[in-house]
Parts: sequence; C-alpha cells; structure tokens
Amino acid sequence: MAMRLKRGNRVPDVILVSPAERTWSTAQIIAEVCELADEQIRCERELYLATADGIWQVVSRQKPGIIHVLVCGHNPSLSALASRFGPKQKKRELATAGIATAVWPEGHWDNISPRSAVSCEMDDPDSADDD
Repeated sequence: MAMRLKRGNRVPDVILVSPAERTWSTAQIIAEVCELADEQIRCERELYLATADGIWQVVSRQKPGIIHVLVCGHNPSLSALASRFGPKQKKRELATAGIATAVWPEGHWDNISPRSAVSCEMDDPDSADDD
C-alpha cells in the first residue's frame, strides 16, 4: 500500500499516528517507502479510540502548507469518517491497511469539512494493482 501511495503521487506531508503499536509499525513502513523524515510522523494520542469527529478535529489542526495528510488509526472510526467525505454520505468500509483518499478544493484545514471533499476513492490490499 505504501508503494501505491508513492506511485500514485499521494506521498503524505505528515502521518498522524495513533500511539498503538500496530499503527506505529504501519506508519514506519509507509515513511520508509515514501522517504519521509522522522519529524513527518507525529503521534496523536487523541487518535486512539477516537470517534470520527475526534479524528477530524486532529486533522483540522494542520498548519498551512500541509497538503497531504495520512491518518494511521483505527476502525470503525476511520470508516465512519470516510463515509462522511463528499456532499452526500456514502457507506465506506476500510479494510485492514485500506486507504481512503479524499480531495478538497483549496482551503485551510480549519475551513474545510469532511462534506466539502470533492471526491473520495478507496483502495485496499486486495484491489487490483497495476504491477
């Protein structure tokens, strides 16, 4: 999945990580493959057991200049948040190691919302890959 991020030009500027061991392992793999510096991986304690709203609160605190954010967290909250992306709710289920990629029009993190995303694509390890 990290290689797909890299090949698809979706390398994150920052990875926001729950303090759980499994999420840290995932974040480290992604950081290595995407050639990120240590300071681009940030532990966000609030992500552990966070609700969808709690995850969004962490995301919306990003500084200007941060364009691509990757959250390594936990279900069912990540799936619930992904289901809110776009003007109409659509049930989305993230598989283990799955990625929901949402795109917003230009704006600061504190001025956008999950519903203001213009698109959301889902990817998971079982999806066909172009290798």
